[in-house]
Amino acid sequence: DARGEIICEWHHVDGSAIYKFYLEALPKAGYTLLPGAQEVPPPDYQGPLGLGFKTGSAQGAVTIASGDLTIQYLPHQ
Repeated sequence: DARGEIICEWHHVDGSAIYKFYLEALPKAGYTLLPGAQEVPPPDYQGPLGLGFKTGSAQGAVTIASGDLTIQYLPHQ
């Protein structure tokens, strides 16, 4: 139980590649993407990206901004 805290942080990542990975991997792993998921941006895109996901009553988010990746898990409500 992560109690809603950030569970992973990586710095200096390829945001486009990481976003593409999670955009494909989360649904394959049984997670539902929340509204707002978008197509993979071009490799030189520098803006923030985010994917909300859920399974059952648990949810979380993958956020990429300025080359930093954060994954947060929110415990069951």
